[in-house]
Amino acid sequence: MKIEFKRAVAALAMTKLMETSYSEDAAAGYVTAHLGSEIFPSKDGNDAITSLKTFRRRITTANARLSPVESISLARVHYDACLYDIVGYRLPPKLSAQLLIKALLANTGRNLPVFRD
Repeated sequence: MKIEFKRAVAALAMTKLMETSYSEDAAAGYVTAHLGSEIFPSKDGNDAITSLKTFRRRITTANARLSPVESISLARVHYDACLYDIVGYRLPPKLSAQLLIKALLANTGRNLPVFRD
């Protein structure tokens, strides 16, 4: 999987969590706790959280057709496509976020998380 796709899906998981009671910081922390090395291999902890928040802001405010930065434009296309797909399942927002996280980890060889909350 391309890194733009992984980051776009992680940003969408963060967005879905923010539809519940999660703040931006809490949502980014939740997602990076499960996906940190998959979406930002050279960053960890607070650096990964900050990077995910910044990335999400950049793609959610970008116009997929007009963005001068190709990677942001591509990420926005992935974000919109995944959003369209996940909304079709009509799952609760947190369950949607957990499904997105598991989908990204499915082909990594890592154990899938068991969400208890």
